[in-house]
Amino acid sequence: MRKRIVTGALLILLTGTMLVACKPSEEKLNEAETTRQVLIEAKKAAEETYLDITDSSKKGELEELAKREAEFESIDFTKMSDRKIDGILPDIIALTQEYQSLQNTLDATLSSEKNEKDEAAKHMDLGSYIINKTGLSIIEVKIHDVTTDTYSDNLLGEGVVLEPGFTLMGAVIDVNVTSSEWEVIIKDQNNTSHNLKCGDLKSVDKEGIALVITLDSATGEGLAEIGSYN
Repeated sequence: MRKRIVTGALLILLTGTMLVACKPSEEKLNEAETTRQVLIEAKKAAEETYLDITDSSKKGELEELAKREAEFESIDFTKMSDRKIDGILPDIIALTQEYQSLQNTLDATLSSEKNEKDEAAKHMDLGSYIINKTGLSIIEVKIHDVTTDTYSDNLLGEGVVLEPGFTLMGAVIDVNVTSSEWEVIIKDQNNTSHNLKCGDLKSVDKEGIALVITLDSATGEGLAEIGSYN
């Protein structure tokens, strides 16, 4: 009878030991949950950043990562041993690192798009027509933004000659609204350049302007007078 009692106690002890062996320690469970939470947050951050950009080239990569992440979210660590958890944690960490690498790419794209948007906000397209009252045949008209020291393309277009008294329709001037000083540079058929004083292009009627260019043959001084588009 005593032998049976001892045997029964041994079975209970062994069964209890097996049950304990199939469950994680509190320390390992906390480590697993913390590691998984870092992954979840990395996924959330990447997906939120993706929604803030217009570039959709990373959509497929995000979808593939999300499938793998969902598998880790479905794991019940409370039913696993420490050893099994140790076998899974490196995969979770590796996936987190993939998300973090993608996050860096998305952040760079977001920054680039923001810079482009901010730069675009500084500019406006100003429709214009150019009236040649210089007495010269003009082969080139450029806007010099003195503030930023940048030059427009030739508003006449390639191979176009604007004869005296003629008007060029449909020219579009790119105006930086943060600038404060401009001049018009023309070139005649003798390849001689002339700098013409110009008014404030950012404060004009946004519907467009007439740009009347004149040149004093005696003094060589020129003027690009801004008039009404209509």
